[in-house]
Amino acid sequence: MPPTESEQLSTRHSIVFNTLVAFVIIIGFSLISMLASLYLADALEGDAEAINQAGSLRMQAYRLAFTAEQGSQAVLEERIVTLERTLLSASLRSALHRHGATELPALHAGVLRHWQQRMRPLLDAQPPRLEEYRQEAPEFVSELNVFVRTLQEASEGKLGVIRALQAGTLFVIVLIAFVLIYGLHNNLATPLRSLTKMARDIGKGDFSGQVQIPGDTELSLLARTLNQMSQELASLYAEMEQKVDDKTAALTRSNATLQLLFNSARMLYSQPD
Repeated sequence: MPPTESEQLSTRHSIVFNTLVAFVIIIGFSLISMLASLYLADALEGDAEAINQAGSLRMQAYRLAFTAEQGSQAVLEERIVTLERTLLSASLRSALHRHGATELPALHAGVLRHWQQRMRPLLDAQPPRLEEYRQEAPEFVSELNVFVRTLQEASEGKLGVIRALQAGTLFVIVLIAFVLIYGLHNNLATPLRSLTKMARDIGKGDFSGQVQIPGDTELSLLARTLNQMSQELASLYAEMEQKVDDKTAALTRSNATLQLLFNSARMLYSQPD
């Protein structure tokens, strides 16, 4: 049994299906962009904390020299522990893990090595070698500046990725929306106007109109069906009109025959001879 016309309508030609696919793509891109932005924003929040802590190391390094000169040994040891805790904090380790492909791990290792091998021994000496510590501090702070700047650049790179991702998603969504609107205008709005006009004409008894909608969509199938129905109705009306004309002619002949018989009967009745 050959397939019907509706069965031959492929899914890829369906207006409804293509519209749903377009909406699914738009929603999918929006969700992907949103999730990626949330992930990167969360990473940026961690980077901000790491930048703050790395920046505080510079102040702590200079403060140690003042504490060694003016404060007690207990306060000095407490602030040394604070600096080392900051240098090995979870936020910095997390930032190093997130930016493992950059030079940040090497820079952090250099800063840590400089502190452990060259800076802390000067403070641990009895008495602390403050003059040498003050000479080493600028170089240590310089290494911290490079580390902080590199971390900030890596964080700004992620921010650039977020901007590019959002801009790309917006461009794709606008492009799909434009294609969708253009397709709906050509494949839905314009054919619907033609079909509506044809339906009105059929309702008024005008069966001469024909609608041609190219493609294999639902509306093109509807247009072919309406065209066929209009032709069949036109043939049916023409046949009915012909039958009415034949019946009218037959009734006219019968009426004429009866009129002739009536006139003949009346004449015979009025003139017996």
